[in-house]
Formats: sequence, C-alpha cells, structure tokens
Amino acid sequence: MSICARIIRPEALPVLGLVVLLSCADKEEAGSGARPAREIVLTKAEPSARISDTLVAPGRGHQRYTLYTIDTRDFTSGGKLILSLSLGAEGCNASFDLFPEGASIPEEGRPTTSVAHVYDVGAGGEGSLEYRFSRGQVFQFGATGNWFSPAGATNTYSFTATVEDIE
Repeated sequence: MSICARIIRPEALPVLGLVVLLSCADKEEAGSGARPAREIVLTKAEPSARISDTLVAPGRGHQRYTLYTIDTRDFTSGGKLILSLSLGAEGCNASFDLFPEGASIPEEGRPTTSVAHVYDVGAGGEGSLEYRFSRGQVFQFGATGNWFSPAGATNTYSFTATVEDIE
C-alpha cells in the first residue's frame, strides 16, 4: 500500500496535529507505476499522429509505462495500426507494448495481455509494431525502460501512430 501525507486544516484537527497519513488512490501521486495515459485520436481524416516523450527504466522485473491511449474507433471495419518508434541516442534502452481495449497493464513481470511488442531497443535504435484489428477500439500503448537498464535511468523517444484503413 502506498502512503502519502496530506495537510489537514488546523481547525479540523485542533488537538491531533497538522499531518494525517492516508492511503493514496492515485499511483502517480505516490510516485510509482504508470503515469496517467494521454490520448491520441486517429480518424479517417487524420489517420496519423507523431509524439515525443520520455520514458523511465523501472528496474528488473518491474514495469513503469508511459501510457498513451490510441483511439481508432473511427475505423469501424478495422485496419492496421502501425507504430514506428525511435529511441534517443543518450540514455537507457527501452521496451514497448500495445494493449487492447480493457487489458490490464502490469506493474511487475512480463506483460501477458499485450497484442504486439518490441523489447530491448538499444539507445539510438528504432523499431515498429503492427497490429491488424477487426473493429476500431481504444488501444493502450506503453513505453518503458528495459529491465537491463539501471532503475531510474531515462531516455527520450518518439513514435508515429498510423492506421491503414482496410475498407
């Protein structure tokens, strides 16, 4: 369980003091796990988006994803989602996973719910993920430092998400 300190108004606890410890509902507030996901919406009119961000190495056996939701619901008859990845030349190595709508995102161990992945991309390297889907959905894309990089090490990365319509 994560613990965080919250300042309570003095008039609410005149005898007990100013700080009360409460469990944190938000993992990000406690400083562990994945950051809240950011949204990418791909449509037939705008089927591609390019993003740059930073990832963090979680340490061996753990996951600390930088998450993006990728909304492909405009592609009602399906399509092919292509993620072209590029990792910064300075910093940790990286791994990337694509999860289907509703999938559980792990904080430890190897992901078992991803539908596509590329692991252990070296600094300065590139990779790609491709996934054919039969109906549009909201995917989750996660980027993290790989297990063999020092915990807390970072790197920059960029990716282009594109849907090829199969209608």
